[in-house]
Amino acid sequence: MDIGQRMKSRRKELKLSADVVAEKLGVSRSTVFRYEKGEIEKLPTNILDSVAEVLETTPAFLMGWESESVTHIETVYNQLEQSRQAKVYNFAVEELEEQKNDNNTNISELEAYRNRKRKAQKITDFPCFGFAGAGLGEALQEEKPEYIPLPSSVIPPEADFCLLVNGDSMEPSFLNGTYAFINVVHGVHSGTVAVVILNGEGLLKRVWFENNIARLESFNKKYEDIVVTEHDDFRIVGKVVM
Repeated sequence: MDIGQRMKSRRKELKLSADVVAEKLGVSRSTVFRYEKGEIEKLPTNILDSVAEVLETTPAFLMGWESESVTHIETVYNQLEQSRQAKVYNFAVEELEEQKNDNNTNISELEAYRNRKRKAQKITDFPCFGFAGAGLGEALQEEKPEYIPLPSSVIPPEADFCLLVNGDSMEPSFLNGTYAFINVVHGVHSGTVAVVILNGEGLLKRVWFENNIARLESFNKKYEDIVVTEHDDFRIVGKVVM
């Protein structure tokens, strides 16, 4: 597969029209087709870099120097925050170690290795009080927590309990389906990310105090702020700890 074929294949994969690619590159539609047909075999370096950026890949992939799977992994990895990149790296190292054991040991030895790994990772049964709404409010299960098994390494020392995040209003910092860890406090400073109860529903929000009122802010800008009035039943449950 030559560079033109790779360009076309990647464009189709991204569901981009030739017109869209042409507009982003600042060239005509016919020029894009000429690239893809191989009529312009040697692209200038600056054009190659621009094409790779538009197609969310690398010049090395377009030139055939690296595989598509590697390109996709790098593309996703490079978009992660540094802390998440570290998690991916650590996971990859563990997978590589297991692969080496797959190749170098028999089944009984491999199973023994995996059992040692499980024992080495300390698991804690940690209290979870249901859901915290990161979107619409959720009723908190305040009286009877469910104890869920979590790796001790992910639990902050100050955390008293956790809540399952439900919704996307606090993305990208708090993703739907992940756990938020809470330190129980009776009050928080303005600007703190906290779990609050508003009219009987639990919410995960950044809390601002302004002119004797509270304003609940979402990180996802598609959600409007919630203004707490004197007629609302409102209290702080605790602050989020990382």
